[in-house]
Amino acid sequence: MATEQTDAVSRVYAQALLGLAKQNHDLDGIAEEVASLGHLIDDNADLSNLITSPVIADAKSRDMLQRLFEGKTSETLYKFIQILSRKGRLSSLPGVCRAFAGLVATERDQIDVEAIVAKELDAETAARVARELGESMNKTVNLQQTVDESLIGGMRLRIGDRLIDASVATRLKNVANRLAAVGREKARTTLIAD
Repeated sequence: MATEQTDAVSRVYAQALLGLAKQNHDLDGIAEEVASLGHLIDDNADLSNLITSPVIADAKSRDMLQRLFEGKTSETLYKFIQILSRKGRLSSLPGVCRAFAGLVATERDQIDVEAIVAKELDAETAARVARELGESMNKTVNLQQTVDESLIGGMRLRIGDRLIDASVATRLKNVANRLAAVGREKARTTLIAD
């Protein structure tokens, strides 16, 4: 599912859906359904256009929703989608799916971390990185890898809006900056002593 920002309306509806899922003691089931729905919307341009189209009349929208979702999703999710439609908020469904995923992750003490690496990490190394990060943050880390061949080695970690740069290029740049600073200090000290 895309990791785009979500708007306030989507977050409010996602919070309501989270409350319903918890009230029905079906957080895992609803989370799985919403994640699948989000992926389906992201991967299917026709469905995405249909859901986000403002020109579909209410009667057609209800009929379309019934054909698409009734009996194919839980009753809770189906009724929730109907409410979005009645309130004229069906176009917010993709954002609701993203916001709901974030709320569920918070509920489960999970966090998504993007590891930007020069070469994809093997499964054992990726698991170790996720485990060590998780231990340091007291969370379960969902590690996704992005390959950036311009990196010499090491990695950059994106955690939310923070970027932790542990790449070899950055380390070398930091060493060069320190050496230059030491050289400038020596030159200044020598000039002052003369």
